[in-house]
Amino acid sequence: RPIAEGGLLFGRDAVRAAWLHDILEDTAVTAVDLAARGVNPNVIAAVESVTKREGESYPELIQRSAADPLGRYVKLADNAWNIVCSPALAAVDQARAERMLDEKYLPAREALLTATDLTLGTHGYTALIERLRLHLRRLAGHLPEPSLSPRGEGHGWVVGGYSVTEL
Repeated sequence: RPIAEGGLLFGRDAVRAAWLHDILEDTAVTAVDLAARGVNPNVIAAVESVTKREGESYPELIQRSAADPLGRYVKLADNAWNIVCSPALAAVDQARAERMLDEKYLPAREALLTATDLTLGTHGYTALIERLRLHLRRLAGHLPEPSLSPRGEGHGWVVGGYSVTEL
């Protein structure tokens, strides 16, 4: 969900792809299944671009994600969420958190920022970080959760009054 919230900054297809960003990796759903459900081919391509392939290194995944016009924004939101959550990991395992930041997430962020023509100081990236920090505060119980409700069988989920397929 935080990745989809971050995707709001980059357009409706970014939100769609962000909602689905882990579906191919974490479930039995395939790209063919998504197409059969009417998911936009650009969204499917973005989801495929952010899905880790067997035997693929993290830098290879980032390179492939960065090459997709939509996937780069979805992976940037995913990467930003990992960076925003890093202090929580550091509270448990500081050495691991520092290693992941230095070796994985910060180099990936640079590649993704370059691909999106954003920089750390641009409004799009700072707004993304702020949106994700707000989400983290909600998770910690410091802010109320926005509404998220099922629309019924076959209609998906509603965020802010829109179903994922309507966005």
